[in-house]
Amino acid sequence: MKHQRLKDQISGCLLKEEYLEAFLLQGAYIESLLKLFAGFKVFVSLQKDEGKPEDKLLGALGHKVKNYGMFELIELLSEAELVSGDEKASLHKYREKRNNVLHDLLKEIKKEGFDDELREICLEGKKLIESSVFSRISGTLVDVLERKKEPPPSIPIQQKLGE
Repeated sequence: MKHQRLKDQISGCLLKEEYLEAFLLQGAYIESLLKLFAGFKVFVSLQKDEGKPEDKLLGALGHKVKNYGMFELIELLSEAELVSGDEKASLHKYREKRNNVLHDLLKEIKKEGFDDELREICLEGKKLIESSVFSRISGTLVDVLERKKEPPPSIPIQQKLGE
């Protein structure tokens, strides 16, 4: 599923007041976007500092990022100064609300007012997705993905043969 299509599907669920679906999609989208961004930044650092002893450390970190949960991702991005203190606080606020619902989902579904709670969390998530930090992150990643689609520049045969 394409990046924009997923965002549109989340928006569609919110418009149709399908809050559980919007909540689940939104949580997965936010976490995966943070994970992709953190992994991308580690990859870029590896390319920039190629050949230095820190490469192994960065490489190991890159592999660990794949298994990080949202808390670790937020902390990593904050320590690397890729998100501000306010952005970190907003991300943690959303993460805490999301976790509270996810961990007790079966109990919550039976609770009166569950849709209202989901709607509130979804609105928090919507603010995050529309925030400057997410615009920056998604813009970077969309640009990288678009560039991957472009064929590499052709090299004249003489250069390939070392002439």
